[in-house]
Amino acid sequence: MIEEGTTLPFRLYDFLAYLFPGAATMHAIYIMRRDDVSQLAQSMLTGQVLVDIMLGFIAAYLIGLIWSVITWLGVRMLVWRFCNPRIDYYSESEAAKSPLGVVLNKRLRGKVQEIFGPDIVDARQAHRLCRVFVTNHCAGSWERRASIVGVRAMCANCIGPVLLYGVAFARNDWWTLSIIAAVGCTALTFKMITLDQREWKEIYFAFLVGTTVQRSIEPTRIAGGDDV
Repeated sequence: MIEEGTTLPFRLYDFLAYLFPGAATMHAIYIMRRDDVSQLAQSMLTGQVLVDIMLGFIAAYLIGLIWSVITWLGVRMLVWRFCNPRIDYYSESEAAKSPLGVVLNKRLRGKVQEIFGPDIVDARQAHRLCRVFVTNHCAGSWERRASIVGVRAMCANCIGPVLLYGVAFARNDWWTLSIIAAVGCTALTFKMITLDQREWKEIYFAFLVGTTVQRSIEPTRIAGGDDV
């Protein structure tokens, strides 16, 4: 029986996906309220360099976590109303738009029902089951998926800080930089969408290949052959 959930090892890009946006946020706020931030920083400094650096890292990381929640509940949920590859790539009605194509889309739905039961027709339930299967049986694909998710988290979490930079530049009448920041927000949003699509393309393809390979080696195991 397949159990959901897996503990991923520590990865540097996962850490940076929170640390970098948090540090950028602190810098953007400093640009907007230079004097107030300087006074606040002076009051919080301990005078010990290593301790102060660690406090800065912790503050940046926590701010990055907050951006992660805001992005998830705000930007990503809004984007999913128009483009949700988890659902679209599996849905029969969206098969023509799926990178799987009509034939593989149909085979995907058939494989899900074959393995998990004929009652699995809801795309929201099916995408979780496919992800769990890939987690447990397709280590290479899951590793690639983890890399995609790390970069996507970085892009998503940077949307807010870049927007803050745009506001900070506008307050200082640096309109060219403010426009660049607005373009950057748009680019990060589209990159996040693209990486979301890549993640689910990887998962669904891996599920199809993994279930096919597993099925092909079952007769060998049953007959007492070598374990492939």
